[in-house]
Amino acid sequence: MSGFRAVAVVIALLGVALSAYAEFGTPRAPGVEGSFGWFAFEAGPFVLAAILALLTTYGRTLSVVGFAMLALEAYAYYVVFVLPPEGDAALIYLRKPFYGLGIVATGMLAGFLLTRSRTTRG
Repeated sequence: MSGFRAVAVVIALLGVALSAYAEFGTPRAPGVEGSFGWFAFEAGPFVLAAILALLTTYGRTLSVVGFAMLALEAYAYYVVFVLPPEGDAALIYLRKPFYGLGIVATGMLAGFLLTRSRTTRG
C-alpha cells in the first residue's frame, strides 16, 4: 500500500470516528438518543472514500478529498455544537453527507483528469 493511500484510509477512518462522536458523544436533550442509521448517513462519504482509497490508485487525490471533508465536518460541528443555537443551524447535518459525496465525486474526477493528462503528455 502506497503512502498516500494509507493516509487517505486513515483520514477516512478519522472522519468516521468524528461522525460517531458527533452522533453518540455529544450531549443532547433528555430523551434524545443517538441513531445508528443517522450515524451511517453521516459517515457514508468517509466510508466511500476509504473504499475508493483501497480499490483505486488515486491515493493522493483521496487524501486531499479527506482533508476537505474533515474541514466540512469540523465546520458543521462548530456551527451546531459550539456556537449559540440558531434557528436552522442543525440542518447542516442533513446536507453534510451530500456535500461530502460531491467533494468525493469532484475529487475523483479531478484525479482522473490529472492522471490522464499526465499520461497523454509524456
